[in-house]
Amino acid sequence: MDLHIALLLGSIAIATEPRPILFLTKRYKTKDEITDTLVPLHGVEDAFAIIIFGITLSYAIAIDSGSGLSLSMILHGPIYELLFSISIGVFIGVTFRTIIKKLDYKDVDKDMVVFVCAVVAILISIFFANRGFSFFRVNVHLSPVLLPMVVGITFTNTSSKLAKKETEHMIDLFSPPILIGFFTIIGSEMVFLIYNENANVALGSFLVFVSVYIIFRIIGKLGGSYLGGMLAKSSKNLRKHLGFCLLPQAQAALGLAFYARNMLTDTSQGTMLVLIVIVGTLVYELFGPFGLRHSLIRCEEVDKNGACIIRAKSINKLP
Repeated sequence: MDLHIALLLGSIAIATEPRPILFLTKRYKTKDEITDTLVPLHGVEDAFAIIIFGITLSYAIAIDSGSGLSLSMILHGPIYELLFSISIGVFIGVTFRTIIKKLDYKDVDKDMVVFVCAVVAILISIFFANRGFSFFRVNVHLSPVLLPMVVGITFTNTSSKLAKKETEHMIDLFSPPILIGFFTIIGSEMVFLIYNENANVALGSFLVFVSVYIIFRIIGKLGGSYLGGMLAKSSKNLRKHLGFCLLPQAQAALGLAFYARNMLTDTSQGTMLVLIVIVGTLVYELFGPFGLRHSLIRCEEVDKNGACIIRAKSINKLP
């Protein structure tokens, strides 16, 4: 595999899917060291993945197109993408929060207003990300993943608990059909990619690449979490089990992979990249939640029956 494709694959491997993490911690109502570390960590991790991906994508585009490599091309593109994605995301998030703040929570149409505002904020974010603009003769492409993420981070950290709860409730109601449609389209895309590129994708090499990606991502998550825990002087339990909680991977990784494929001129290598990430995602989404549940049990935040141990201990202490 060419170095620039391998670097793209490595940057995509950083991303972690937050939905299984949030679903299981909410379901079990966990609250202790690993949960308190894990919940904010996945957002930071995805943001870091996007930054590294932006740098490696600039390098990959320069190598792929044969236009030559310069320091300004590698640095200015990702830096502008990062700064403008964060700035525009913060502006949209603050605007969204201001509208929600003006709502009367006794209004019967409140849920509809929250729903419309959330959808409009997402669509505006996608519009800016796809549109791009020129800044001092540099064509700036905003991140289609980081920009909506910053909108959500800004809204969550500047809103009241009631506003966050109401918005989260509305998003939970309409997001399942979108997720079903998303993965249906991804599955169909995978079938068409395999069919169209059947002659260009060597099955033996593909299986080796997928195996290496899956195995070394697991090693990276476990080893990196352990090393990070040592540097942060975390408990031994957290160091040993945090990595298993970071294995799930889905939307962010798939979005970055398809974005990279669209930006590369060599479609065969872009297709190989997408297929590797898709197959890896299937494996991580099937087995990742089991690793997360295993870690919660071993860290004694959940018992084997799925009951929250911390909450059970608190109830038993009541007179």
